[in-house]
Amino acid sequence: LSKATNRKEIVLLPEPIAAAIAYARYSRTSNRKVLVFDLGAGTFDTVLLVPNKKKTKDNPYEYIPKYPDGLAIAGDYFDIKMLEIIIQKLRKNPGELDVDKLSNNKSLDYRRLLDTSREAKEKLSVSNTFSGWIEGTSIKGGSSLQKVSVTRDEFESAIRPALTQSVECAYNVLVQANQQNYRDIDILLVGGSTYIPLVRSLIKEKFKYVAEKNI
Repeated sequence: LSKATNRKEIVLLPEPIAAAIAYARYSRTSNRKVLVFDLGAGTFDTVLLVPNKKKTKDNPYEYIPKYPDGLAIAGDYFDIKMLEIIIQKLRKNPGELDVDKLSNNKSLDYRRLLDTSREAKEKLSVSNTFSGWIEGTSIKGGSSLQKVSVTRDEFESAIRPALTQSVECAYNVLVQANQQNYRDIDILLVGGSTYIPLVRSLIKEKFKYVAEKNI
C-alpha cells in the first residue's frame, strides 16, 4: 500500500513457512536449518527452510523456503479411518444399532459417529485404549447405544501407510536439497495430527541422524 496512507503492506505466508518464522522468533537456534512437518487441516505440507544470511527489503524473513512438497491427506482422513474401525467392530457386535444407517455418510447418525471418531483419535494420542458409547438409530425404532473399544495399535495400524508416505515425502525434500545426512537440523512438527504417537516414532526411525531434542 502507499506510504501516504501510513499503512504497512500485509503479506500472507503458507502455514509451514509462517510456523518456521514464529519458531525462529522464539528459538535460540535460528541459525539452523528447519524441516517443517505440517500434518493436519486437510493436507500434509513439508518444506526445508534455510537461514536467510542476506536479508533484503523484499525478503526480510529469517528463513528461505526450499523444495516445498505435500500430500492430500490428514484432516478428516484420520477421523474417517477411526470411523471405519468402529463400524467394523459394530458389524460384529451391533447390539440393537442400525449399522447400515451409521455407515450412510448422509445420515445424522454418521455425522454423530464422525464426531465420536474424532474424540477417539484425540484420546488415543494420550491413552492406549478408547472406550465409548456409540449412539444411533435402533433397528427396533427410536435410538440405541452400543459400547465400542479401540486400541491405539488398531488405529495406528490403519493409518500407518499414510503416515509412512508423509515421512517419506519429508525425507525426499532433504534428498532434493542434498541434506539427507545433515545433522545440524531441526524438525518442526506442526498440525494436530502430529500428536499421534506413531508420527514421532516414524520420524525418529527415518531421521536417525537427528537428535531427539531437535524434533
